[in-house]
Amino acid sequence: MIGYVMVGTNNLDAAIKFYDEVLEVIGLSRNETVENDYAAYGKKNTNDIEFYITKPFNKKEATFGNGTQISFITSSRVIVDRFHETGLKAGGTSEGSGGERPEGSGVYYSYVRDLDGNKNAGRNAVSLKFDKVTANQSVQHDFSGSNQPKLISDKPGIIR
Repeated sequence: MIGYVMVGTNNLDAAIKFYDEVLEVIGLSRNETVENDYAAYGKKNTNDIEFYITKPFNKKEATFGNGTQISFITSSRVIVDRFHETGLKAGGTSEGSGGERPEGSGVYYSYVRDLDGNKNAGRNAVSLKFDKVTANQSVQHDFSGSNQPKLISDKPGIIR
C-alpha cells in the first residue's frame, strides 16, 4: 500500500549523516542523493527506495507533523534497541526506549526524533504460529528462545 515515506529537513547534510547511521542498523542504505535537494534510502544493494529526506519543494521551512510517526520494522528487539541507541548517538532525542507497548502485547517499540523533530519508531513483533490449538485451549508467548507460543491449558482462555 505504501510506496515510500518522505520527511522534510532544514539541513540536508546533517539529516543525511543522521539517517545514514540510523537506517544502517535496520538494513537500509542511501542509494540516491541529489545535492541540495534530497537523499533516498532502500534495502542494501538494490535500487528500491523506501524513505526520502528532502528540503521542502515550496522552499519554506520544514516542520514535523504533530501526531505523525514513521515506524520501521526490524528483525529483533536487539535491533530496536540499537536503532534507538544509534539515533541518540547521531544527535536525535528519545521519545521512549525499547519496551512492549502495550505491555504484554509482544510488540516491542523504541522512539527517537531526528534532528528536525520527525518521530521515528523501531518496531518488532512476535510472530505467532498456532499448530493444532483448538478453541478449548489457551496459549502464551514464550520469549525465551523460539518466540513460539506455549500451550498452558486445555481450558478456553486468552492468548497471552
